[in-house]
Amino acid sequence: MKVRRLKHDPAEHLKGFETAAEARRAARQIANAQMPGRPPHLYLNDALERCGNRKGGVRTRCLSAACPVCTRAFRRWFTNEFVSQAVQFQRAEEAYGVTVTVILSGAQAALGHLHEVDLLSLRRRAVRALGRLKLPYPIIGGIDVSFNEKAGSTEPGHYQVHISFAVLGHPTSKKARKRLREAVEDCFRLEPTAPVPVRVRTLRDPMRQGSYLLKAMFSRRVSIVDRTGRRNTKKFPLKARHLAEIAMWLWPYQPLDRVLLRDVRLKRGRLVVTTNTVRKPKA
Repeated sequence: MKVRRLKHDPAEHLKGFETAAEARRAARQIANAQMPGRPPHLYLNDALERCGNRKGGVRTRCLSAACPVCTRAFRRWFTNEFVSQAVQFQRAEEAYGVTVTVILSGAQAALGHLHEVDLLSLRRRAVRALGRLKLPYPIIGGIDVSFNEKAGSTEPGHYQVHISFAVLGHPTSKKARKRLREAVEDCFRLEPTAPVPVRVRTLRDPMRQGSYLLKAMFSRRVSIVDRTGRRNTKKFPLKARHLAEIAMWLWPYQPLDRVLLRDVRLKRGRLVVTTNTVRKPKA
């Protein structure tokens, strides 16, 4: 898709946003990693090596969801569009709505088996479930994946595909967030082994939290028990074999295939809300 250039790019000021150098380094790491013994990895390596090169004065792009460089550019556009829509829903207490993270059932895969998870089928499931919520608010989200393992455990880790979405304009009181969490638990098929399959948080920083909905780089999540005895998670960079397998999984798709929209549509390179619940920005 054609990415719209903005005069004001709020994502330029996003703390912790991936840099172009990090994206290119990740692309080289994927291209140099030992891929699984499947023929398409040759095309993926070639595409990643060519991506960004100039040919006839024009910079070529592979436009694959597996490419950190292309996904980074798409994520910058996505974050800008999300912020542009979120400011229309700002409430008096400076909240823009809520964000929800859901771990779906049937979205786990052992090492070497991530290709068995159908991304488009998972997205259709998620969109249908979002429709069953029957919320009078627009929803913008994305699909993410991580490699999860337990610290000190001899059990092999696994890939976990999950979704995150923002409900713009949704009330943020404790009671309203509890009702939404219960509705999500009723409408989605959740992963029974997940310690916390649903999280609902207040959306206060649309730039930071909006960029979290669609990541360009993924992580390895290690479950630990901290000094207080509570469960916690630490994030680490993915190992080369994990990075290569995720790239192989995302290779057939475009970045837009990871986006979830409800009562929002894409129009001429813009995300446009189609509900009538838009609030006027604060003066």
